[in-house]
Amino acid sequence: MQSDRPARLGRTRAIAPPSTVAERGEPAPDLDAATILVCDDDPSLRELVRAVLGPRYRFVEAADGVEALTLAREVRPDLIVLDVMLPELSGIEVLEALRMDEELRSLRVIVITAWSHAEVDAHIAGADRFVSKPFDPDDLSAAVEELLVGVGSTEPTDAEGPALPGPERERQ
Repeated sequence: MQSDRPARLGRTRAIAPPSTVAERGEPAPDLDAATILVCDDDPSLRELVRAVLGPRYRFVEAADGVEALTLAREVRPDLIVLDVMLPELSGIEVLEALRMDEELRSLRVIVITAWSHAEVDAHIAGADRFVSKPFDPDDLSAAVEELLVGVGSTEPTDAEGPALPGPERERQ
């Protein structure tokens, strides 16, 4: 059973319920909107990702790798935007744990980082896409839309992001 209250774990922040969002003057996401877990230790980057992707998605946020794994298990987001450099567990360690978990291995993951050499590690760990920081908002949006086609209220697009072939796995 889902609650109308945002998930809160440690420093983790989830999107507020529609009434709170409306009070801040932000449009509420569609009830069928895809849920995106944004994991980065920099709150301003989490805010930037939310701003770039806009109000058509629901967001859950984690500030470290342990929180990201906990929320992935609890929320089962449609997509994870995961930084590589995180406290507690690195983004690569989080990704490896997701891919080893029978119930979580099919989650879609976009790895973002300023470390260009991390692209190979992200690919080996099973990332669906890789986006370099600083990122072009259009590149991130295209990668998200491509991975979420057919999920929630996201409409199919012709956008193509830089594909990283992840391990063969069935999508739910």
